[in-house]
Amino acid sequence: WAIGFGLYETVTPEQQLTEAEEGLNAQVERVNEIRIELEKPLLEVKEKAIKVM
Repeated sequence: WAIGFGLYETVTPEQQLTEAEEGLNAQVERVNEIRIELEKPLLEVKEKAIKVM
């Protein structure tokens, strides 16, 4: 009933991942701006393949 009344929104795992990745990328950008000022190496987020056994 909560969804029907607009009190609750269904969020898919894909939507959760997209939001989390966008937040992470924004934070990395802010951190790198500070690291540039401090003349430190920049951070980079890399995707890593998962090995399934």
